[in-house]
Amino acid sequence: MNIKQILSEIIRNEDVFALCKFFFNVEITEGQEQIIRNIIFPSKKRVVISAYTRYGKSYAVSMAVCIYILLNEKKRINLIAPTGDQTQILRNYITGFIIEHEMLRSMVDLALSMDTDRLKKEVSKKRITFKNGCELRVLSAQGSGDRLMGWGGDLIVLDESCLV
Repeated sequence: MNIKQILSEIIRNEDVFALCKFFFNVEITEGQEQIIRNIIFPSKKRVVISAYTRYGKSYAVSMAVCIYILLNEKKRINLIAPTGDQTQILRNYITGFIIEHEMLRSMVDLALSMDTDRLKKEVSKKRITFKNGCELRVLSAQGSGDRLMGWGGDLIVLDESCLV
């Protein structure tokens, strides 16, 4: 079996543990697997994730968003949090995944000759576009509700929804 066949088999079986190992070489907990599964292979239109602090929610959601980008084309992903500071948590995890993993890094729609510091600065912005047509946007719900008008997406992650 070649790599494409292996990946196709993993996706067909919806094996989230294998996807995380394949793309990021990490092992996740069963709770994180449920979080990632609900984002990558959703069985419901809306999902609420509630877990205690230090559970790994933000890490799992960020990894799931990255896998979603890797597996899809021309999708709009919006990360929304109550404040700009809170949006940085997910954005920083995603930035780390992009910088650390060649497959994601090569998909960022930037010059390939970019050094790591410049790459960090670029992927830390509020909007990241990928060569597969996906677009990741980070939005803050701080202030009036009007600021989020018109920012529809295929995948919407609302962090700390009780504060929005």
